[in-house]
Amino acid sequence: MCRGLGLLERNKLLSNSLQGRAGARIEEQFDDMMEVPKFIVNTKNIPDFLLRVVQPKLRMNIEKILKCDEVRRYSNNNYLWRAAVRVRHSPIPRNRGMDSVREIVLYVKQARAYNKRAWEVEGEKHYVDPRRIYGECRMIKFLAKLWGKQYVPEIYYFDPVNCVLAMSDVSSGGNLLVDEFERGRVHPELGVLFGRLFGKLHAATYQAKQDCCGS
Repeated sequence: MCRGLGLLERNKLLSNSLQGRAGARIEEQFDDMMEVPKFIVNTKNIPDFLLRVVQPKLRMNIEKILKCDEVRRYSNNNYLWRAAVRVRHSPIPRNRGMDSVREIVLYVKQARAYNKRAWEVEGEKHYVDPRRIYGECRMIKFLAKLWGKQYVPEIYYFDPVNCVLAMSDVSSGGNLLVDEFERGRVHPELGVLFGRLFGKLHAATYQAKQDCCGS
């Protein structure tokens, strides 16, 4: 119905719909108008999603999902969930019977056709193309090759239709730098590492025409 509308026209039409109608009907109109993903990830369906969809892509078997929560702090544009799982690595032929069990963290992210924080804080849905997550997927793979896999998540699963990513956790139990800054811990010892990483990024992309924005 609204596929030919520009950004301003879409937001205006959406605003009028929000003022004139209510509840599920508004959501239905918005989803049709913005062509959002048809499969919406949420905290209730994450366990089934991990076992049924992500599991076949892993090099390990998920034995149990220990905990799964939505990450609300610092998640701005997209929806993000953190899942703690117990996994078993299948033994390789020469080490038959020596499989190992350990606990790991998986992150699941979904881009929807609006800004998450604006919707939750202001109650307004501002259209943002969910295909923006294509660019994030490209950038993660690019940085993994440029910097090394220890600095960026490993992408286990990517659904370009429903705009969903399932990734590894690279925090290694460390603290978020933004939290450290709030506590007045600047960590100048990281300056050399950051300089080296961003120097490599600048050298590899300066005057390059490659596009990672996904638009």
